[in-house]
Amino acid sequence: MHQPTDMYRITPLILLIVCCCAGIRTLGQSMHPGNRADAFRMLPMAGSDTAKQQLYNYLGQSYLSGNVLENSLWLDSAFMFLRKSVYLTDSANKTNSMYTNTGLTLLAGAYFMAGNEAVGKKIFHQLITRYRLLGDKKSESRAWKNQISWILFAEKGDNVSIEDIDTGYNSCKRLSLELKDTSFLIDCALQQAYQHFRSGYRDLAERELTGLLDLSARFRSFRLANICFQLSVLKRYAGEYEKGVGYALKAEKLIMSGTDTTNVHDVYGELGLLYQEMNRPAESALWFRRCINNRIVLKSDQFSIYRTTGMMVIQMIKLGKAREAIVILKGLAQRDPPRSSVTKGALAQGFAYCYTSLRQWQTAERYFLEMDKYFRMQPINGELRFLALMDLARFYIDQQKFRQASPYLRELGDDIPFIAITGARDWNLLMFKVDSADNQPASAIRYFQAYKSLSDSILLQSGRKQLEELILGYEVEKKDNDIRNFEKQNRIQLMALRQANSAKRWMIAGVALMMLITILLLLSARARRRSNRILEKQKTEITQSNESLQQLVREKDWLVKEIHHRVKNNFHMVMGLLGTQTGYLKTEEATMALDESRHRVQAMSLIHQRLYQSDNLSAISMSGYIHELVDYLRESFPKGRVVRFQLDLQPVEMDLSHCVPIGLILNEAITNAIKYAFNDNDDPLLSVSLASVSGSSWELRIKDNGPGLPAAINPADPSSMGIRLMQGLAEDLDGRFSITSHAGTEIRVGFILPMVTIPAGYLAGANQTNTL
Repeated sequence: MHQPTDMYRITPLILLIVCCCAGIRTLGQSMHPGNRADAFRMLPMAGSDTAKQQLYNYLGQSYLSGNVLENSLWLDSAFMFLRKSVYLTDSANKTNSMYTNTGLTLLAGAYFMAGNEAVGKKIFHQLITRYRLLGDKKSESRAWKNQISWILFAEKGDNVSIEDIDTGYNSCKRLSLELKDTSFLIDCALQQAYQHFRSGYRDLAERELTGLLDLSARFRSFRLANICFQLSVLKRYAGEYEKGVGYALKAEKLIMSGTDTTNVHDVYGELGLLYQEMNRPAESALWFRRCINNRIVLKSDQFSIYRTTGMMVIQMIKLGKAREAIVILKGLAQRDPPRSSVTKGALAQGFAYCYTSLRQWQTAERYFLEMDKYFRMQPINGELRFLALMDLARFYIDQQKFRQASPYLRELGDDIPFIAITGARDWNLLMFKVDSADNQPASAIRYFQAYKSLSDSILLQSGRKQLEELILGYEVEKKDNDIRNFEKQNRIQLMALRQANSAKRWMIAGVALMMLITILLLLSARARRRSNRILEKQKTEITQSNESLQQLVREKDWLVKEIHHRVKNNFHMVMGLLGTQTGYLKTEEATMALDESRHRVQAMSLIHQRLYQSDNLSAISMSGYIHELVDYLRESFPKGRVVRFQLDLQPVEMDLSHCVPIGLILNEAITNAIKYAFNDNDDPLLSVSLASVSGSSWELRIKDNGPGLPAAINPADPSSMGIRLMQGLAEDLDGRFSITSHAGTEIRVGFILPMVTIPAGYLAGANQTNTL
């Protein structure tokens, strides 16, 4: 058990940031010092009082945010510059300027740091009154919150007037409600609940935090993880460990589902403490180890790492791993030697635990005394001090050295407000043992009764009868024979009374059980209704998202079809222009060149026409496309030349990157064959095949039954534009191009088609063979 790691714990550094950020933000547009030296250089050049105020505020803030607690000269310097800034208010003639208000805020903080709380409060009262007269509710609320932070700092978090705290936080909440600033309202209410918890008003703190759960859930789950974490700590102090684990696990889930997981180590440490109180050392050690690893990654303060390691060591000792724990402590001290006295005390405390478990009493005592020495060198929080003194007292009591244990227990006294219920229980038990050994029966019985009451509140049952028998036995030993005889005579009456009381207790227990079941059923129904509302909302959002996505898909398909349609129209326009130009040409060679260009454009136009006419906008059926291209080419040549086409096409769909090169290759090959291959052939035949060779390998083959290539043409180094064009198109496919001349001309193009799509209605491998 250690001081609870709290996401809203007040430390001097955080308070300085809260109250000094205003000074950083108010640097004017003309003065931008990068550091303190720059500000000193700029002072002589500051022409206006407003510019000087900015620089004085900057210098005061820089000294105030330094190590003022150990160097009083820094605090004196902060006072000097901040007073100069405030004194310039009249000459600057801007009483309500942000520079003046910033200077006053920083000056109030300096008075709090100097221990002059009265003057600090007076300055804040002046600021709050000024903001109220101006109607600036936001600045007024922030001034209230800054004042609370400095009050907590001045009192070091202890002996704080809860009335002052409530006045400030209630003002903040009232103003945030008027401003409809829900996030600021939740922050203030969360911090107020924490202060109520620290001040002993745990029922009030629980009611406030429970109310914040609903408010946060309605406001984008703002600070929901922090609220669950605070409830987990509260439940641990109340002895309701299972509920505490539930809240802590919910907090961990919320933090890990967000973008900022910085504070998850606090939740890991809290889970380690909860499982420790439930006497489940394996789970406790696991969570402590996660906490340590996370804090090492974040480079947290050294003491928190050492302290959490000490908590893990306790659990390892329970698991019989004391020697392994010693190795871990030595390794930690070697990697990161302790620098402060409290860190050295935490290390000594861990070693003391280990050597006590190993029954090496002298070594353990030496480390316990070393722990006490270091902890007394530097102020430590109340619970850490409580645990250290309890460790020393328990060590001596276990060795029957009651007189040596007594001073440590009595140093704690009865003022132990901020510890868990188990700590108070253990303290009363140790005081019972010490007073019993010191022959002080009255106080021993009082401590034992307190121990019994606390144990019952933790366990909810168990030990009541045994405790009564122990107290009765202790009292019987101190009573004379006359009292014992009197008790014997009244035994029958006592038994009857016990029976009546037992029946009454059973009746009360039954009523309480029924009430508990009713409450649980109501809570369960409420949770189900809340879950149903959330599910309905999520269902509506998903439905709306699906409809939006479907509309986007429809629009995309329409746009793609429109693009293909317009591309096809543009191709037809180009063909029309080429046809018009043909009518003005005088030479047959130019006319043929333009006709060939028209054929190539038509080959590409057919592809886009098929794309916008089909449901599949990214690929077309090659069988239908080749048939249409062949029909077009056959019709484009003189009617007197009849060429028979034999098409052997395996059904397949290809995308544009394959369709265009294949279409252009077919156009060139068929056009050349019709023009040159069948001049002296009575039965011209042109074969076209497209088939899969193996796996993803495909081959396009065009063959005629003409006389073959002229002897002047070298396929390896062609001079024909058509052959060069086909070779280039084959390279675009990353394919292999070959042309042979044996019983006609045959062109082969092999290429890889990574993803083959067989059109619906066809079986893979079933070719379409047609003769046209």
